[in-house]
Amino acid sequence: MNIVAIDIGGTSIKGGLYEVIQHQLTLKKQHKVESSLHETSTALSFDVQLHGLIKTLLNNNTAAAIGISTAGFVDYSGKRVFSGNDYLSPLKTPHFAQQLAYQYGCPVSLINDCDAAQLAIAKKGCFEGYQNYGIMVIGTGLGFSLSKNGQRWKPDRKHPALGAIDTPMGNFDKIVSASQLANYSSKQDLTEIFVNKEHEDLREEYLKNLVKVIKSASLIYQLPIIYLGGGLVNATESVNYPLEDELNQRILGWEDFIVESKVICMQAGNQMQLEGAAHLAYAESFASTAKFEEDFSKLPTEASSAQMLHLEELSSQELVSLSLKYEDEAAQALQSQEAAIAEVAQAVYHAIAQGGRLIYVGCGTSGRVAAMDAVELNCTYGLDKDKSLALISGGSAEAAVSIEEEFEEDASAIPDLLNLNLNQNDIVIGISASSTAYYVRSALGYAQGLGIPNCLISVQKPTDKVFYQHHIALGSGSEMVIGSTRMKAGTATKKVLNAISTTAMVLDGRVAGQYMVGVACFNDKLVTRAQTILHELFGIDAQVALSLLKNNDMNLANVVKTLRENA
Repeated sequence: MNIVAIDIGGTSIKGGLYEVIQHQLTLKKQHKVESSLHETSTALSFDVQLHGLIKTLLNNNTAAAIGISTAGFVDYSGKRVFSGNDYLSPLKTPHFAQQLAYQYGCPVSLINDCDAAQLAIAKKGCFEGYQNYGIMVIGTGLGFSLSKNGQRWKPDRKHPALGAIDTPMGNFDKIVSASQLANYSSKQDLTEIFVNKEHEDLREEYLKNLVKVIKSASLIYQLPIIYLGGGLVNATESVNYPLEDELNQRILGWEDFIVESKVICMQAGNQMQLEGAAHLAYAESFASTAKFEEDFSKLPTEASSAQMLHLEELSSQELVSLSLKYEDEAAQALQSQEAAIAEVAQAVYHAIAQGGRLIYVGCGTSGRVAAMDAVELNCTYGLDKDKSLALISGGSAEAAVSIEEEFEEDASAIPDLLNLNLNQNDIVIGISASSTAYYVRSALGYAQGLGIPNCLISVQKPTDKVFYQHHIALGSGSEMVIGSTRMKAGTATKKVLNAISTTAMVLDGRVAGQYMVGVACFNDKLVTRAQTILHELFGIDAQVALSLLKNNDMNLANVVKTLRENA
């Protein structure tokens, strides 16, 4: 399988041909051309150059997918650049990526260059646990992206424009620009700045300003680790200049700084964008096969009742009665799915037991219901925060507000899954009442392609194609308000997720009797609850129970385990 990756920069366009063997990507060929993009460039001249580069890489072969990394703001669905420097105008044409896909007969994914670098870093296993990371790509300007609490963080569906922050010295883009720094050398060679003694003062001033930018990012976004990539890292690496050490020594000198930050320079830092684009393209080669392509009007979630109701003619009590009747129907329909739910609950337990993660993927109501279930498993059962996650179309930053404004469910979940570095120990549960949301289908198609356990939850089993391992049918049928799947389908989804996660947690030993022994004792109510649990299970009075809790750092699970072992 051939994967083509392109990185479009301000001065050059790089391309790479990757071969895939057993899900591992290997760079087989690379080619770079001087970019034809400038403020007056035309879409035609750029198209000629781009197609020439792709054809050079393929050499009459075909590509399974193409991934393109570029400067500028890329829309959420990865189809075009919607904002950025004037020279990017050829990439701003509507459906830029879709037109390429048609020409090459394969999926084409477009992504911001710093977001691409973030995916490459994630795939190397660099993002661990439930903490924040910043990614800075420094070349012509400053690219910046965030991984927050284990997930890509894009407020209002955009990556943070750190480079646009203005100062009396100019904006951050200008202050840390590696290209502008190179202009001070006799040959416009950035490496000269870092090896020649005559540039020592200039070098020191640049590093001082770079550290200020890093400090600002760390303060604003609470970042313990910042990864650096791009032309700056490449240049310093090529002359063995210890950029990482120099920056971290200066960071250690910060006073009254509330975040302990560390800089990590990525080896071959200028390759990160290309590599990330390749990973994205490869994943999309699986995901695209799951796309819904049939008639939306025939979906059960769009169907009307057997007898059309005129709700506007009913009284408030009649409306309430009817609503509760519909909700009861949703619960009753699930009885036929007990075996399927139990099978998935067992798979979730198996994933958690071997150190994997439960990853929900959903859109709109489905995503919000999933997020509610995922976040509760930590405080209710003591499951580590990074072991139960919910990916929501539009981004988790928008989960509490409307997230159905810009066709988010038609976007791909692949960048979010790549950021999590999905592995064989995980399980992916996708929730889409209609079963059509590409955000959900792409996640399940990718997981299925990699052989990772997965499940689709929808009103009924899709009839167009199989892109999942397990299926749970909500059976909720038509809604009281047609198409409003936050109602019956939402209720049924909540019931299914409750059953799955609760069963998995019990199987994982996080419940004793009917008590949740992994409960976090972080307020008076929960401490009292823990004392009651110890009394009911072991007959211990409140004071002894409190003493045992204090001796175990208020960890109820440890107390229960110790008492059971000593029984």
